Formats: sequence, structure tokens, C-alpha cells
Amino acid sequence: MSYFDDIINIHGSTREYCQHNLIACLDQLQKFNLHLNQQKSSLFQEQIKYLGHVIEFNKISKSPGKVAAIVDMPRTKSTEDVRIFLRMVTYYSCFMHGASMITTPLRCLLCKSTIFKWTSACEATFLKLKQAIASDQVLVPYIPDQPVQLACDASPTGIDEVLSHTVHGHEQPIAFASRSLTAAEQNYCQLDREALAIVFTVAFNATAFLSGFNDTIDFKKGIKNSNVDCLSRALININSYVASAINNEVK
Repeated sequence: MSYFDDIINIHGSTREYCQHNLIACLDQLQKFNLHLNQQKSSLFQEQIKYLGHVIEFNKISKSPGKVAAIVDMPRTKSTEDVRIFLRMVTYYSCFMHGASMITTPLRCLLCKSTIFKWTSACEATFLKLKQAIASDQVLVPYIPDQPVQLACDASPTGIDEVLSHTVHGHEQPIAFASRSLTAAEQNYCQLDREALAIVFTVAFNATAFLSGFNDTIDFKKGIKNSNVDCLSRALININSYVASAINNEVK
């Protein structure tokens, strides 16, 4: 696995298989006269840290150092401080349930027409985001030949989804995703919002159609769909001014 000019890892299910793959990779590098920096190379590691993540067997987690930096950030005092904080939080949004809904009070501060005012809602969101970042939530790697589950839900203000594998009878998250609804989408009936949540969950570009997927759609009652249900409804009492401000910022 590589990232630009870095070879992130050469892996194998056993030490022997890993060694076999390592030698094969080194042979190819030598064949094309490519060189490695020995001081930056580590062999036979069971855990690596890369791009703010800790990667090990069947487990991806956040880098403790990066988490500590976010948790230790002082309370924001300006729009630019909020923007920096949200950028850091967003980097780890794939580990968080309903990130776009949770961040709403802070994103409202970024609206051009909004006077910066640190409210109790902003303070609660600031602390909640730090708590979410500091949680021990981990992700499992995506396995192409294994079936996946997509759980999604919609509320009058947002949609949320969880992509997961079933491991030993338990759903293990691969990634989370969420977004707030635009002003037009908030006018949809609930059935259309639920359909929008499905489209958001599986359609990664404008030319994708649900009919192109081999899927089975199951209905879950809200009480059994708690990993996405409660968070998609986190903003259900948001007032019209805040909703309008969010939509202006998104546009």
C-alpha cells in the first residue's frame, strides 16, 4: 500500500508471508532503480502510525497525539479559531456519529451575516466534540469481498449513515457520514427524506443510480436503529434562523 512516494506498508497474514511480500517488493524496487530511505524504514511492525491514524490488524484508530492536540485546544475566541477547530474535528469525522449535526452551532458562527457570539450551545458543542474525538471509537478496514451494511436515517434537519461489516455476529463500523439538509430538502415529506438518506448513503456521484446496486433494503424501527436514528434527529428543534444561516453557509 502506498501514498504518493511513501510505501505505507507491505503486509501479510503471517510473518513468513509478510517476508515473502517484502522481498518481492524490494526486488521490484531494485529492478526499476528505486531507492528507500533506510532511516525511515521499519520492518515487521504490528502497528503503524500514518496521517494521524494508528493502523493495526483489523483496527484503525485515531492518533493519540492528534487527539490530545484537539482536546487541549483552548476555547475559541474568533471565527478563524472556530474554523481551525472544525477543520481538525472534520478530519476525524469518519469516526463520529452525525458529525455535521453535532457541529451545527459552531458552523453557524461562520456565516457571514452572523455576529460572533459564544453561546451556551456553542460551549456545549465544543465540549461534546472534544469528548467525541477523545472516545475510544475505532474502525475496521473495508474488506472488498465481504458484504457490507449501510444503516441510514433522516430527520427534518439532517441525514446520517453508518457503513459496517458484520464480525462474529456484531456490526463493526467502517466509517460514519452525515450532512445537514438544505432549506429545500427540509421541505420534503418524511418519506422523501428517508429516500434521500438512502441516496446519500450509496450514491457517491451525480451519475450513480440505486438500480445499479445489488442490494437488499431492510426497515428498522427507530429503537433498533439507534446508531443513526438519534443523531439524525439531534437538530429537530433548531429554529428557522439557525437553519437558514447553515444553508447560507453551505451554499
